[in-house]
Amino acid sequence: MNNKYFYIKSDNGFNDKTNPVLNNYISTFTPIHIDEKNVDEMLDKHNKHNNILVLYSHNNKSILKSQIINYLNNTKNVKFKFYLFTFDFWGACVDKIHFHPKNFKNICFANNIDELINFINPYVKNYKNNFIFKNHWCCYNECFLEFNHNPIYNLLISGNTSTTYTERHFLTTFDNEKLYVRPRSTNDIKSTKFIYNKCLNSYFACFSSSIYFVKGGYKPNRKLAAIGGKLVNTHAILLKTFEILGSGSLLVMPLKEEKYIGEIGLVNMKNCYLMDFSKDLNPQINYIFDNIELFNKIRKEGHVHAKNNLNEQKMIEEIKQIIEQ
Repeated sequence: MNNKYFYIKSDNGFNDKTNPVLNNYISTFTPIHIDEKNVDEMLDKHNKHNNILVLYSHNNKSILKSQIINYLNNTKNVKFKFYLFTFDFWGACVDKIHFHPKNFKNICFANNIDELINFINPYVKNYKNNFIFKNHWCCYNECFLEFNHNPIYNLLISGNTSTTYTERHFLTTFDNEKLYVRPRSTNDIKSTKFIYNKCLNSYFACFSSSIYFVKGGYKPNRKLAAIGGKLVNTHAILLKTFEILGSGSLLVMPLKEEKYIGEIGLVNMKNCYLMDFSKDLNPQINYIFDNIELFNKIRKEGHVHAKNNLNEQKMIEEIKQIIEQ
């Protein structure tokens, strides 16, 4: 019996240009229009063995999404296969029910079940066989720009610089004339002219890192201080990392991410540059701009690696292998 593929139409909450898996693959499935009043009715209608349903939504908390998951986990005879794409698995804003996949598959950005136990709760281990650990960010087609042979010779710090982005925040307070901090702007997400990608392309080097949160999902605020919590690195590879590579700028990251970015083929001093934040950063930053010829080759290697290995076509094929297995 041939499988039939459906996707639940939902507001993903972000600029569609960053979602090629949705735009160029999942959206080719037959759409299912569900609202909060007809969840059970519509899912009952599609409850057949050869049906595969997908929900791709950035929203961490959604009444509709929670209703769908409640149906999945409380219906005794779920015949269809269901794949939920989740994104941030950290922070108090995450709805924990999404990470209790009793009768569905959760395609998750975490690296393993231990990370989910740390950032969600211990009960997620009961569902470990229903998690698919897969970072599905990639270099979307529009993020690839021509290699800039005449860039601004600074290390750009951009995006959210709160303490949850620990190394990024530290660099904004660091005194080095080669650092340039670009204020965060909502236009970076909303613009259809790819102004952020062009900005990355205009700098010789750009910084990316991961995000930190306290175990159990508390935000770094008074509540965190009250429970004596400590920020912990998620080691998530963020979209910014792929956008920097696609822009042709030199990707600069903390050395502590070496293991994790190695899984997508990034190698220190070959196609990116890693800094050791346990040591003096000034000579490490200056080393970039004292060796322009060397780092021109490295940033070019990063650009080529991204085009060949981290593009949206390859990612879509990898997701197809998961959903259409």
